[in-house]
Amino acid sequence: MHATPQLALAAYEEALASYDWEQIAPLIHPDACFLFSSGSHHGKEAIGVAMRRVFSLISNELYRISALH
Repeated sequence: MHATPQLALAAYEEALASYDWEQIAPLIHPDACFLFSSGSHHGKEAIGVAMRRVFSLISNELYRISALH
């Protein structure tokens, strides 16, 4: 999919900034677990539901990924 972890992360950051689950979904593992203030969401389908809900509540936020170790 992506040649390096850095490229994968850059693709995720760009997709996340789009607020479009269809762009984000290909980058999420089927067994992933995401934590939001609403709780934890296990599996790609549950993550998609949670992200769509969050995206309906927020707008015009800037997503940035930095200081990874």
